[in-house]
Amino acid sequence: MKSSKNKYIIAVIAVLFSFLAIGYVSCNKDKDKVYCRGVVCENRGVCRLDKCVCPTGYEGDNCSVAQAAKYFGMWTLNQKLIGADSALYIGDSDTYKVILAPSGTPTTFFIDNFAASKYYNRIVCTMDSLNSYNFRVDTFSAFHMVYDHYKILWGYGTIYNDTAITARVCIRYKNATTNWEIDTFDYKMSAHQYNY
Repeated sequence: MKSSKNKYIIAVIAVLFSFLAIGYVSCNKDKDKVYCRGVVCENRGVCRLDKCVCPTGYEGDNCSVAQAAKYFGMWTLNQKLIGADSALYIGDSDTYKVILAPSGTPTTFFIDNFAASKYYNRIVCTMDSLNSYNFRVDTFSAFHMVYDHYKILWGYGTIYNDTAITARVCIRYKNATTNWEIDTFDYKMSAHQYNY
């Protein structure tokens, strides 16, 4: 008898809790409707208390800006060799232009003219999901460079204040004596011209 009474009390508490939860959710939805009048969130963003909560890949007051957009344009790249199988060349440097171009998603972008080669294009960089100012270089997307005996082994970078990028990339290639060599480069990029 006592156990059936306990079951009855538990059922009443569960029903009461359910009603309270529904009421709480309904009140919060109504509160968002009142606060969010006139606020339009793009790209499937959701308004909460007069502010847009943006989905991954978008930012800005109304979620209209792709996070990768801060990278797009032409950059002046200064590269310095910091690690090599041929120690004689460590410290060598070069300067050339690269283009960071939009890709098909808001969290990725392309590098064109990598290593100052008009054939090394469409190398994918993926932004960090926790910090959109960090990115990694995708090693698979540069598959077309392998035909030239040039392969990106790994790479990553960071953008600062939308005007400077630092990166480190490790590549493997065949040198003039047809031996395989692995080199690591430091890159410093400055915004040259935005054209996207």
